[in-house]
Amino acid sequence: AKDNSLAVLNQLNLLYNKTRQAKITQEISEIVSAKVAIDTLMSVPAGKHIAILSDMLDLGSQEKELHQEIGRYVMEKGIDHVYCIGDLSKYTVKGASPRSTWFASRSDLVHAVFPYLKEDCVIVVKGSRAMRMDQVVQDLQGDSEDE
Repeated sequence: AKDNSLAVLNQLNLLYNKTRQAKITQEISEIVSAKVAIDTLMSVPAGKHIAILSDMLDLGSQEKELHQEIGRYVMEKGIDHVYCIGDLSKYTVKGASPRSTWFASRSDLVHAVFPYLKEDCVIVVKGSRAMRMDQVVQDLQGDSEDE
């Protein structure tokens, strides 16, 4: 019975370690994905570079710091302005200050960005799928009704 209990504990420990590793991998992939989107944005020649960012979800206990890190990264890369939506994205705005604005509603964000569509500007939209950033793209394209 003692050997069986030890085997079960070892299995649980292995499962915990694999779960933890998967969680860390997901956290890293969210950050890397956001940075790649920003790098790609900056690789496109344009008069202005605009990022529309939302919350990165499932980042664990460092979620606030990781959002702020993305804000700092935006500043380092020279993006002209970052527009954010979502509670955690307030930390992105903090990191990207003063070239950042946070919005409580998608429609307010879209109205603020809409004038850039008439300029020599490139825009990237990035966020967790659950944040429905595809709706921001549709709104900017005029394919969606207002909220």
